[in-house]
Amino acid sequence: MSEEELNVEELMKKYREARKVRRKYAIKQFFKIKRGAFGFFIIVSFAILSVLSSIIASNPDEFRHAPLSRPAWLKWTDPNTLREDFVWYESSFETPDAIASNYTNISEVEPGKVYATYNLTPIKSFRYGGLYHYDEGCNTTGSASLVIYDDTSIELSSEDVMNQTVIVENNETVNKTVIYNVTYALNLKIEWKEDVPPYIVYLRFAHKLEICMPTIYTYQATIGRSGSISKKFSLGPGISIPARLNISILNPEPGKEISVELSSGDLLITETTTDYIYIKNLTLQGSLTYTIRNIGTRDLDVNITIWTNFPPEIIYPTKIDFMVNLWNKTANREMTREELKNYLEKFGVIPPEDELTQLGLIVHKDLSKASDWVEMGKITRLSLLARKIYYKPFFQQGNIIIIKLVASTKIQPTPRFLQTRNHFTRTVKFKWSIDDINLEAQGKYYGIMGTDDLGRDIAYMIIDGLKISLLVGFVATMANIAIGVTLGLVSGYVGGKTDEIIMRICDFFMSIPGFPLLIVLAFIFYTINMDPLISIIIVLSIFGWAGMARTIRSQVLALRASTYVEAAKASGASSFYIIRKHILPGVWPLVLMYLMVGVVGNILAEASLSFLGVLRPTWHSLGKMIQEASGLTAATGGGGGGLSMDRFHWLFFPGLFLMLIGYAFYAIGDAYDELINPKRRKMF
Repeated sequence: MSEEELNVEELMKKYREARKVRRKYAIKQFFKIKRGAFGFFIIVSFAILSVLSSIIASNPDEFRHAPLSRPAWLKWTDPNTLREDFVWYESSFETPDAIASNYTNISEVEPGKVYATYNLTPIKSFRYGGLYHYDEGCNTTGSASLVIYDDTSIELSSEDVMNQTVIVENNETVNKTVIYNVTYALNLKIEWKEDVPPYIVYLRFAHKLEICMPTIYTYQATIGRSGSISKKFSLGPGISIPARLNISILNPEPGKEISVELSSGDLLITETTTDYIYIKNLTLQGSLTYTIRNIGTRDLDVNITIWTNFPPEIIYPTKIDFMVNLWNKTANREMTREELKNYLEKFGVIPPEDELTQLGLIVHKDLSKASDWVEMGKITRLSLLARKIYYKPFFQQGNIIIIKLVASTKIQPTPRFLQTRNHFTRTVKFKWSIDDINLEAQGKYYGIMGTDDLGRDIAYMIIDGLKISLLVGFVATMANIAIGVTLGLVSGYVGGKTDEIIMRICDFFMSIPGFPLLIVLAFIFYTINMDPLISIIIVLSIFGWAGMARTIRSQVLALRASTYVEAAKASGASSFYIIRKHILPGVWPLVLMYLMVGVVGNILAEASLSFLGVLRPTWHSLGKMIQEASGLTAATGGGGGGLSMDRFHWLFFPGLFLMLIGYAFYAIGDAYDELINPKRRKMF
């Protein structure tokens, strides 16, 4: 080295270069400590997954597979499961070949074709209209449509639909009214050919029920010049129904005015118009009298119609159930109720009495219905069988399963029904259609980590929840460090009364049982409707700094007495400069250690609060997932059960990721301590 004296700028340049070399050397030595390198890799990997979560797991709440499916890599240990999911049956009725409309016996219907069954015998006016393949327009698929008619040319009386019996109860006679149901069903026979039963079968389809209600009164007439008509429509004594009156008058000379006078009760309307349509909603009280007078100069063609304003469901209340049954191959017919019951009992399955009917096993009651298509696309809500215990007996190899969509129309023999129906001018048509049937058989294994009880992918939920756990952990820890380091530096360097006040505050916070107070504060923030994410960060930021502040203060007291600090004071340096340049670097290793420990502590605290259900967060944090998997909540006092082997994977993987985060920070902190602590430092 030259004896020539170096100037200050050269000294500073060499100092910066030396510091850069030391930093590179320290990083290199850090990554030679395997546990530290592994911990760093875990944190970086989780951070990358968190950043990319919106791409990798864009919709974590989406249904993916059967609820509580186990990880796919476990399927090879289970010989009694489907190796792959598959579509068992699918039809959009694009051709008439998908339905069986002409057969003399149900046994003739080939598996895979939709066919109709019906029981219309109680009411003599009901008749079967057929099963059709309807093409609803160009470039559209058809559907399987069952047609039933109520022939209103056949009048019904109370004796036809009402059977009154006298029953003696405690020496009293009681009249009982029998209400009849006419049933009609769309059925599908399909054979199970696999050698193992599925874990679950999902059914999707579209359906609609149209009840075409005809008019209850029609009249057509031509009214000459200065002529009139007067008509009376009678429902019968004591009958009151909502109705819609429609009067249409065709102008014989379009563009020229016509004059009409209409009267009905207290109503008197005089119109001068080029075309006339009169519509009025009214309540028919027994009868309706109306008069139409032509006060113009030309003949008028008049059409009068009255519709009932009753919705079809009022006159013909209909219930839709979804059922399944098995085919009796010996008798070549469907199983009866007793046969199905005995068959299920062979497998140790005893179905509830209210689920077992003469038509089969009820799976879903009261399906939604409308005159337009009802799409049954929520695959999480419509399973082929009601309970998992039914899958083994139903899905034996070679079994023919009957899938039944059953509509039941109730005939209520009230005077209003009979009077209204017998005034219908045309036959009532029931059109019961089904389309886009899809049956998907699924095994009980899916994905890397399986699914939860709502069929959501656990891996996607964990990736989505990592960002919340890491965000809460880092933000709350940084807030703890900011408070603790600031108060520790001020307390240790300033001393005196300031030191005394700060230390007493620290003692107060350290004396409070932290987690119970976290729960109380969390409930308070939840009560005032604060955003759960903000509230949980605030709650965690309030604690955790007191012990750090006391430790930092102790280190500052030792550093304050150092020679270089005294020299800085003597040179006139400000307190802020001394703290920033001389004291803070001395406490920085402690800050980094608290960062490693604090992040883990706050992540675990967030997980604990979410696990207890205190804040009821809307995000997929790891703690919330563990809470949902275990079924434990603060509201149930730790009860709720839910822990079982079916949920083991749902509980294990969030817990594993939580453990890995904790271990990663511990490993990084321990490796850093080994690097800077002379007593632990190794020669590399």
